[in-house]
Order: sequence, then C-alpha cells, then structure tokens
Amino acid sequence: MKVLSASAGWHWFSEAIKLFRQQPSQLISLFFLYILAMVVLSIPPYIGPVLPLLLTPVFNMGFMEAAHQTAKGQKVTPHTLITGFYSPALRRLTTLGAMYGISLMFALWIATLPGENGWEMVLTAQDKVDPALLDKQELLTGTLWGMVAMLPVLMLTWYAAPLVMWKNLPLIKAMYFSFYATSRNWRAFLVYGVCLAMFAGLLPVMLIEVLMLIFGKSAVIAFLILPLLALITCIRYLTYYPSYTDLFGQPGAEN
Repeated sequence: MKVLSASAGWHWFSEAIKLFRQQPSQLISLFFLYILAMVVLSIPPYIGPVLPLLLTPVFNMGFMEAAHQTAKGQKVTPHTLITGFYSPALRRLTTLGAMYGISLMFALWIATLPGENGWEMVLTAQDKVDPALLDKQELLTGTLWGMVAMLPVLMLTWYAAPLVMWKNLPLIKAMYFSFYATSRNWRAFLVYGVCLAMFAGLLPVMLIEVLMLIFGKSAVIAFLILPLLALITCIRYLTYYPSYTDLFGQPGAEN
C-alpha cells in the first residue's frame, strides 16, 4: 500500500472523468439500472428496507468492475452490474452491507441525541414536518455528531469490498487495510472531500440556479437536471476505482 500526495485526491476525479468519457452511455445506463434495482429491492414488505443495505457492496463492486473493464478498453454491459453476485466473496460482501447498515442506524441515533426538535423529530415524524418547528442548531449539532460517528465506519469500509472480492481477503483483514489506507492518506482524502463537496454539492446547486434563470420554475428543470445529477453521481462512483488502484494496484496484481 502506498502513501500518496494530497494532489491524488484531485487526480481521482480527473481519472474518473476520463473513464466516463470512454463509454458514457453504457456507464449512465448502468447507473440507472442500479437505481432501478434499488427501488425494486425496497418494495417487498419487512425486508424491503434491509435488502438495499445488504446488497449495496455487491452492486458497488459492479461499478468497480465497470470501471476496470473501461480502463482495459472492454465494453460494459448490464451484466457487469451483477458480477458481485457470482463472486465467491458474496457472503462477505453482504455481511459488510449488514455491518454498514447497523453502523448507519447507530450514527442516526447519535444524531438524535442533541434534542427532540432536531433529527429526532425528522426521523420519528409520521407526517411532513413543519420546518418552523425544527431547531436549526440541534439539526446542525446532530448532523456533526452523526458525521463523527460515521467517519471511522467509512474508513473501515471504504476499500473493504474490493479487497474482499479482488484480493480475496477475510472481511476483518480487508476492513483493517481499508482503515490503514485511508488514515495514512488523510491528505489525499481531505482534498478528495473538498473536490467531492464542490463536484457533488456545489455544482448541482449552481446548475439548478442557472436552469431556473433560463426556464423559471417549470417541469423543464426536472427533465434537464435529472440526467445531470445522474452524470455527476456516476462520475463520483467511478472515482473509487482510480483511488483503489493508486493505493493497492490493479485487480489481480500482487502488491
């Protein structure tokens, strides 16, 4: 495992854009297929809320495989999305999804601690919550608490799925190396986080503002912004691949 410079955080985005430009229609189609799969999986009663969390690492590996195939000049197909289901690591991937889901619920519980007029009201309300009733300070404090609670979980799981599937590591060992890699390369991830905030946060807001100036508040905005948001999210998913290869090398290679 390597220790990278801070500029690697930006490099991951530039490489993801290059990957996307090689076959944009196939990658966007794969993204919409993923969204459709998540919607369908959430429909069954009782297990609906659980299935998407369990299978998120499996589908994420579909995107990693798509990025790997694109980098090798191979054509991405819809079947690429479900390659994780044929992997011997499927059980470990779903276990990882379960651990992530439990950690997410714990982080949400942490977020409710500052007060009943913050995240607790949002998460427990049966009907639409009146924004005027929400305590903004409690919401902000709860959000920060939840983010702090999730940070070590993200570090443990960031590279766990590809290490399990591509390196055939035991889950606990994969989580250890994921945490070690992200902590040693905190400078690169800090730059990556800033780029992510601008690319996936600020950029969509700016695009919406521009579209509203041009078209006003009309259905045209939704028609135009959805593909743009899909493009941005797809590129964000693709950033995981160059970050992985920078730290751990190409899939299948001994490092």
